[in-house]
Amino acid sequence: MPQLNATISPGLWRALLDYAERAKEPLAHIVSKALAEYLQVSHHTLYQVSRATALVEGIYQAAVRVGTLREHGDLGLGTFENLDGEMVIVDGQVFQVRSDGSVRECDDDVLSPFAVITRFAPEVAVTLAQCPDMRHLTSRFDALRPSDNFFFALRVDGHFDYVHTRAMCRTAEGVPLVQAAAVQPEFEFHDVSGTLFVFCTAAYTKTLTGRMTLSVSMQWPSMAALQASSSVLCPSYPLRRPSVLMS
Repeated sequence: MPQLNATISPGLWRALLDYAERAKEPLAHIVSKALAEYLQVSHHTLYQVSRATALVEGIYQAAVRVGTLREHGDLGLGTFENLDGEMVIVDGQVFQVRSDGSVRECDDDVLSPFAVITRFAPEVAVTLAQCPDMRHLTSRFDALRPSDNFFFALRVDGHFDYVHTRAMCRTAEGVPLVQAAAVQPEFEFHDVSGTLFVFCTAAYTKTLTGRMTLSVSMQWPSMAALQASSSVLCPSYPLRRPSVLMS
């Protein structure tokens, strides 16, 4: 990464230090954000609530409101208090996908113990002539990423011949995630249009973020048709000319 050395006034330096202390943000992040706003260029931030290891250990108590998440982005993943379903955030809309297959849009006061969100502003867009399976798609993801040491958000809009999904069941606090995830209702869809998105994280952050996560959001004409849709983990499916965006 390029480094910037600059001379600033003592007053500005003190103000910068005071802000960093109040906001609990690194100096480099504050300066980058300020420069991005001044120069009117994109500044990408990934906002995460809690750690993956906390979720693995069974800490499912709520940490933040959905309204707080919305302030930090429009594309994301997560779960709800007591693992009550999957959280899917697409185009700023926050959905709860429950284990019975029902889907509802969430109010700002709904609580979450774990979530990852970003303001999606793609820098690269490609159209794939064909995409026979997940292996092919992930290889194209890898080709778009210049380094394994950065975080990337990728979004795929396309038509899915087949989608296999699952959703978490509501679980008591303290039950380890591996035990809670042992029984998950599964759903299958055929010949549907939708959006798939993925966060790619560096291996050295796996205790913070967990492994690479996929989410599928089916785009239906109405909320009523969203019933029985769900999110995540599609092991294999063909896509018909999907477009891939990367931020």
